[in-house]
Amino acid sequence: MSLPDKLERLARPITVPGLIRYVALFSSAAFIVGLAFPNTRELLPLVPAAVLSGEVWRLLTFAFIPSSFSLFWIFALMFLFYIGDALEEGMGATRLTVFYLLGWVASVAASFIFGSVGTPLYLNLSLLLAFATLFPNMQISLYLIFPVKVKWLALFALAGSLAVAGFSGNLPTFFLCLGNYFLFFGLDMIRNFKTNREIAQRRHEFREKTKPETSFLHQCKICGRTEQSDPELEFRVAADGEDYCAEHLPQRPMSP
Repeated sequence: MSLPDKLERLARPITVPGLIRYVALFSSAAFIVGLAFPNTRELLPLVPAAVLSGEVWRLLTFAFIPSSFSLFWIFALMFLFYIGDALEEGMGATRLTVFYLLGWVASVAASFIFGSVGTPLYLNLSLLLAFATLFPNMQISLYLIFPVKVKWLALFALAGSLAVAGFSGNLPTFFLCLGNYFLFFGLDMIRNFKTNREIAQRRHEFREKTKPETSFLHQCKICGRTEQSDPELEFRVAADGEDYCAEHLPQRPMSP
């Protein structure tokens, strides 16, 4: 039994059905409060020094920070609802609960270990990557307008986050915060990669073995036929050194 399976069995008593819907609900509350009282936005991120000084609510509120306080964030909220329901259907409520809690723990740990300010960036990215892994070819309408497959959206988000983390020197935070994704899907991805590579190798070997023989002695320069494609055909060498079939001999002077 794999580690995710063991964790899932242990976590059954604390399963939260519709977990991501609750996350979206609290995010909506943070969005509304943040719009009404902009000063409260500073109280949401996970700042280790502030937590140690008594602001323990930051351990939870950082997970609900909206990616922006623009009305366009509503589309992100709708997408969060959508992938949350899909993930719960694909993974099961218990497994999704464990997945999300591990991502939350990793984000808190990274913030305290590396002294970074905790936001839900990587936590939400892990949800998107899990969704793309389970439903790679599902097509969505970005901003209700642009059709795109989930796998390309996830790859774009992953590449962008990785690039930002690399330039800012936060790669350790990046990999630690996505530990839940690597734990649940990393081994399967490696197995699938090896399997696909083996299948591709076998297909290549099969094509090489079944490839028709292409070597020939004569090929008509005009029509391209050979003694293999037309065994009854006669060929002659013309004065220009090229082969011609009997049908096209009159078109070229023959060598003596």
